[in-house]
Amino acid sequence: MDLFVTILNQTSARVPVERMLDGIDLSPIFSGADIPKIRNFFWALAIRWNKDYVSRRGDWQLILDSDHKPIELYNLKEDLLEIFNRLHEEKNIVAQLTDGFSAIWTSIQNGPLRPN
Repeated sequence: MDLFVTILNQTSARVPVERMLDGIDLSPIFSGADIPKIRNFFWALAIRWNKDYVSRRGDWQLILDSDHKPIELYNLKEDLLEIFNRLHEEKNIVAQLTDGFSAIWTSIQNGPLRPN
């Protein structure tokens, strides 16, 4: 969460480097500076339809199943209601988002705070 990293930096606390964080420091906004507009997001879903994970970057959102296999891809700028699955038309986007998901997933699995 962005507030986590921002609060840590504002209080001079150490930002954990032992695992990848998806949050960024928003404190540059306080002085009028810009922050990155495009970045990767990841979250897990608690639903029953075998849609277990989401990887998002920019306008694109990839939904993955419990085996981390991509099952749906949407361009949220053009299709906010997620009606048109573009999984088979946008192979490069699928590959980029899958790679981003895999990097974050590996970081979580190898995290030092994860119970064995």
